[in-house]
Amino acid sequence: MNIGQPIRELEVEPLLYPAAMPEPPAEPNLEPGPASVPTEQPA
Repeated sequence: MNIGQPIRELEVEPLLYPAAMPEPPAEPNLEPGPASVPTEQPA
């Protein structure tokens, strides 16, 4: 029965991947933002 549980967990992971895809793209967008702030401080 334990084998059935891990398999179900793997099925849930693929479902979370699609939701995580939109997150990675947002990270790169946030990086440029914070990077601009530190650049203004030294300037």
